[in-house]
Amino acid sequence: IKGKAGKVVAYDAATGVLLNDYEGTDGTTAMRYSDGVLVVHDKGLTAFDAESGLKIWDREGASRIPAAVSNGQVYYVDGADVVSVGLREGKEQWTRTGIQKIKSLLIDENYLAVFGSSFHMLQAGTGETIWTGKLEGGFKRSTPFIANGRLWSGWQGYELNTGNKVSLNADDVYSLGHHTRCYPPKATENYLITANRGAEFVSLTGKPNTQNDWLRGPCSFGVLPCNGLVYVPPNPCFCYTGVKILGFNAYQGDGPLYWDSSDPLTKGAAFGKAAGGEASVSDWVTYRGNARRSGSSPAQVGSAMKVLWSVDLPGRLTQPV
Repeated sequence: IKGKAGKVVAYDAATGVLLNDYEGTDGTTAMRYSDGVLVVHDKGLTAFDAESGLKIWDREGASRIPAAVSNGQVYYVDGADVVSVGLREGKEQWTRTGIQKIKSLLIDENYLAVFGSSFHMLQAGTGETIWTGKLEGGFKRSTPFIANGRLWSGWQGYELNTGNKVSLNADDVYSLGHHTRCYPPKATENYLITANRGAEFVSLTGKPNTQNDWLRGPCSFGVLPCNGLVYVPPNPCFCYTGVKILGFNAYQGDGPLYWDSSDPLTKGAAFGKAAGGEASVSDWVTYRGNARRSGSSPAQVGSAMKVLWSVDLPGRLTQPV
């Protein structure tokens, strides 16, 4: 999504070349991609052929609640209704009416979870109700998720097909005397990764729980489990600074590397062509100075300073790099 207007564009991830400019997408708030189709939330719901950028269909009345996409269908909210339309042709498949105050949708194959003033688990193919109820077990900054055939709300799990309850216990990995951190937990198929003192890996499959009290992510975002690793961006946290791990790091568990490390770099077209000499230890070469994000430099700075140059920059400014 490009700029304040929220227009959708596509770039080649390796080269940065502009591939597509999707017309009529100003004001986009969310997107979904599936099977070559890009579904965009703007003033309603619009589907594009992702490769060509051509519009396939649009639907008025869709709320700003992000749609769910699976099984060749798009599920969206229109007031107190949940509507299913075909992904490629936009033809209505079914409408489920009368669910009040809908906040979000989750999809897992044949199950569509609808979170409103009460919870509804629907059959994704027909919109028929499987079970309803009030979810329990959530905790601060947690959001429900689906893993291993269950819907999880904090420590409380629910079987997708029956609503029967299954509970988690994390007492063995929760250190006392600390507040919940300033970002939401994350989850994989095997673990709920909470953010109490550090990162607590609470098993969803009955295996032992583990914890890492020194691993923490930045405010609001937190950590990212992906590619068999846990990625941890730089953070401004000031707890236990004497043992704080700095920089942008990736962690893995015991076992062989998830990827081939013999040639970890993908070289772009500009590799080796950058102008200028070798950087010195006193150069400020990247955000916060260096890969450790230390925000410091050994360079000597005099006390008598003056302006060397200035320039007016148009548009919305970014962080200086």
